[in-house]
Amino acid sequence: MGLRPDRSAPVWALCGAIATWVAIAPRAIADNRVALGWDADEACPSRAWLTTRVERYLDGELTQDAGSELDVRVEVEQRGRRFRAEVTLRSPEGVRERSLRDADCVVVADAVAFIVAQAIDPEVLRSDAPLTDEEVERGRRGGGGTAGDSGGRRADGSEAGSGGGAAGDGDEDASGDDEDDDIDDQDEQEEIEEGQGEQFPERPSPPMRIGGAVGVDLALGFQPLPAASPGVVAHGALLLGTSLRAELGLGYYAPQSEALESDADAEARFERVFASAGMCAVAPSSQTDLALCLALQAGLVRGRGVTLSAGTDTTLPDLALSLGPALLHRLGRGWGVRVELAPTFAVVRPRFLVDTGGGAEVALHTAEKIGFFGRVGFERRFD
Repeated sequence: MGLRPDRSAPVWALCGAIATWVAIAPRAIADNRVALGWDADEACPSRAWLTTRVERYLDGELTQDAGSELDVRVEVEQRGRRFRAEVTLRSPEGVRERSLRDADCVVVADAVAFIVAQAIDPEVLRSDAPLTDEEVERGRRGGGGTAGDSGGRRADGSEAGSGGGAAGDGDEDASGDDEDDDIDDQDEQEEIEEGQGEQFPERPSPPMRIGGAVGVDLALGFQPLPAASPGVVAHGALLLGTSLRAELGLGYYAPQSEALESDADAEARFERVFASAGMCAVAPSSQTDLALCLALQAGLVRGRGVTLSAGTDTTLPDLALSLGPALLHRLGRGWGVRVELAPTFAVVRPRFLVDTGGGAEVALHTAEKIGFFGRVGFERRFD
């Protein structure tokens, strides 16, 4: 009685919308100078909170200067269940107006801070200053702001006047209409609207930033082995901007045993090595990214006779597709955690037969059509 193969068995809302908006300033504003107006609902973060967030993005002090070439006016009010910010930016290149909406005013205020920071320095990225729990807590204490403090402090130290007023004074609403407090579903999904400002040349989009990551994961696989099998996976990734991630992996699943019900002596152990290649679509956030990953797994399943009277070693190929969600959490200092859960769909299924004598053959193990795997591990990012 021996083991042999069966040869017949036969590739992201509010933050995403902001990331696609080309900032008004085609060059960095000298000395981080800006005339910033902030008129917000009492439930929203204060003007000081907004200024601190802008300074974190810039990694430098913000200079309030009513005579700056960059003038930003922001008005935030609550409409129904959501907060709406009308943002107007004026510079020598022209005027831009945008509307931002979210159920959390801290999210709206942070989006405004990012827009202001990128208008001052186009090289600023959202990942430069992820929101901390402490900042969120301070922001939700409220305080808002009024048009009267919009002028800020002049570069020479004297107080600027309050002539800045609320965002968009004298201009039409950025969306071009008056909305009721009850925002319909279509309006809730529209995070940024086109404004009514004058046209001006847009600067070219910055080149895609390329990064990388390497890591090691602990895995648990159901199929193509006879039972749930622990394993280990080493992976490498190419980070294509913030929304795409190409991955390669090498893995090993520990041996699992299976025997014929009719003959306990017909037992074999099966183990698997495999390589994978895939692509993940990533919805980025300040700290935890959600991804959807599609991968192709190509492996070899090795069967070794244990109690077979004429045990033989046989290796068969297997091929499967996986599609499932993954979480990518940044820990800081370039380290992160990767978690993935996904079903697998067999394309080539290994099938092992046992010769019971007299020319009769019985299937000892056949991989199922649908399986499942999970993996969690650490990775080092280089972006």
